[in-house]
Amino acid sequence: MVTAEWALALPAVIVVLGIGLAGLSLQLERGHLQRVSAQAARMASLGASVGEIQTDVRRQVGSGTTVVFYEGASGVSSCVGLRKDTDLGGLGGVAFPLEAETCALKPPPTDG
Repeated sequence: MVTAEWALALPAVIVVLGIGLAGLSLQLERGHLQRVSAQAARMASLGASVGEIQTDVRRQVGSGTTVVFYEGASGVSSCVGLRKDTDLGGLGGVAFPLEAETCALKPPPTDG
């Protein structure tokens, strides 16, 4: 009798664990995307070229990433937004859009 109950409950437990692991995987990918956007914003605020930043982002995250550059409030910061569609192999190609956005202050101008 215990074996029959396990046979009925085990598939449901596996599905719940799979969904939990998929959610954790998405959050880890989102955290990585946020760290990369912070690094890209720092590079932009220090005067790196758009090409250098895009190359660095694609090296770290992959080629399917959209990179957007814009000025922050009052022009005192450089901002970078990243967008990447991530799919989980076990869900039949369903894409989950992940986005990260970070701004970094520009260094103050030097009088000289």
